[in-house]
Amino acid sequence: MKVREIVDTKSRNEWEYLIDQWIHDERARAMLKRHLLDCISIQELSEAFNLSWVQTQHILQKSKIQLFKHI
Repeated sequence: MKVREIVDTKSRNEWEYLIDQWIHDERARAMLKRHLLDCISIQELSEAFNLSWVQTQHILQKSKIQLFKHI
């Protein structure tokens, strides 16, 4: 199952609650919400958070793993 298909299984409020519960780093939470729920690209997030593309991808990858193992 693809990430977009997984995201479509719950409402935005449910996802926000789950992200708030399981992602403890404030920056990672904000990035994951914008990426998963608002469909903001990694490039746009890296510019918005003043990080490299690789750093942004790494943060999102770790956050998704942390979140998805709890759903």
